This record gives sequence, C-alpha cells and structure tokens, in this order.
Amino acid sequence: MLYYLIDGYNVIRQMSFLSGKTLRGEREGLIRFIKEKKPQGKNRVAIVFDGQRGVSSPPQQNSEIKVIFTKNISADEKIKKMVEKGDAKQMVVVSDDKEIKFCVRNLGAKVLSVKEFIEKGLPNRRPTGKKMISPQEKKLPSQTKEITQELERLWLK
Repeated sequence: MLYYLIDGYNVIRQMSFLSGKTLRGEREGLIRFIKEKKPQGKNRVAIVFDGQRGVSSPPQQNSEIKVIFTKNISADEKIKKMVEKGDAKQMVVVSDDKEIKFCVRNLGAKVLSVKEFIEKGLPNRRPTGKKMISPQEKKLPSQTKEITQELERLWLK
C-alpha cells in the first residue's frame, strides 16, 4: 500500500472548482474531493498544510485521510522530513513545487503532479484510453517521419 503525501495549498491553488471559498472551505473541499473521488485509490493519504495563526485544529480525522498543520516549519519541509523518516519507496508526493519534487525523488519517493492527481479523481474529464495531447504535440506527427529518417541517416551510418 502506498502513502500519498499531499502538498495541501499547492493542490488547492490548482482546483478551480474550489475558488471563491474561504480558506477553510477550500481545505474542506480538498478533503471531500479526496474522500469522494479517491484519486489515491485505496492508499493512505496525509494532507500537509502550512500552520497558521487561527488554525488550531484540523478537520475531523479519519483512518483514510490524515490532515497535518505544520508548526514552526513549512509544509514543504514537513513533507521532506516525512519522506526522509518513512519508507520513501512506498510514498507518492503530490506537488508541483520543483524543490520538493527534486528532493523527494532523490530520497526514492514517487512524485505525481497536481494535474495528474486531480485528473485521477475526475475520470469523466479525461479521454478514455487516450493520452492527453498538448497543442505542441499535435504538430509533431506530421514531422515525426522526417525526424526519424534524419536521425537514422546521422546515427546509423
């Protein structure tokens, strides 16, 4: 079983359907999304938020989702320490923060982008069985054959 470590506010900033809510409402919306949509599958989850004045207690805890408010360190640092102290090979960190991604990968943890995590919970918004293709990638198929031929000419002779 994997252990997902979620960079709470990093994820919330990219969940447009939570915008316009209070900070508490955004946090509760993220927790509800994870409970109901289960983008983590059957794996355990810890959502790590930067501690703030006025945020004294996390929402109600349950066995599948642990909510952590940091004290005296950033959520980023807390995630790094959790990966260092835990079984990194069984951890998946959800964040788009480059520093966290670099650090936890070096420790042996897997990294999942926020977009990938959110899309796992919204399967009806993904094309079924098809990879999402960016506009830049759409231009490539017409040039693929030419590029392949040029590489073969340069490298295989």
